[in-house]
Amino acid sequence: MANDVKGIQAGSLDPSLFEASNPEPKTQEIGKDQFLKLLVAQLKNQDPLDPQKGDEFAVNLAQFSQVEQLVELNKKLGGDTQNSASLASYLGNEVILDTDKITVSNNDGGILRVNLPTDISSMQIDLIDESGSVVETVNLGESSAGTQTVILNGLDTSSGTYDFKVTAKTESGTEFDVDAKVGGIVTGFIPGPDQVLLLGNREVKVSDIREVYKGTS
Repeated sequence: MANDVKGIQAGSLDPSLFEASNPEPKTQEIGKDQFLKLLVAQLKNQDPLDPQKGDEFAVNLAQFSQVEQLVELNKKLGGDTQNSASLASYLGNEVILDTDKITVSNNDGGILRVNLPTDISSMQIDLIDESGSVVETVNLGESSAGTQTVILNGLDTSSGTYDFKVTAKTESGTEFDVDAKVGGIVTGFIPGPDQVLLLGNREVKVSDIREVYKGTS
């Protein structure tokens, strides 16, 4: 960039203009502040009888403008790259959301992570609307004790937010409520100022995530 500055003649500038109390190591390039100082110094010290031509001065101003834009673009791209890398680390993982409601979008209700204290012969999930009515029941078969992931897709319920209740039954016929957490599998992300993760058709903020489980069950 230094070699592109035009119209500055050797011996025409006062060296004191560039003196500093704490001199820095010399570099092969100049920054935007130094470039602007050169332009100002040039205007103060140019020969009045032979001033810099208008087109040359315009070129210098254009160069300064390009430097400014490149610096800002580099800052922005650097931030977006870091944000994208952070968001990409969620891809393919199960996340548990800070909510106790199921959000249905285009027949997809995300996942429920259920904790079964014992083996069961059957389990059902009831979706409940604002009036307290059960709008859909998902029936599931037997399952072993432990933490299981239930994928809620292919639902008939209209898009919206619903309360839910999970119950299970043992082989002996004993019925009990099941502890369940709402979540989803991260399938994509949208970077930017309002960055979000995609759980299928649903957009969620990173701040809405309570737990992350690597891979899927």
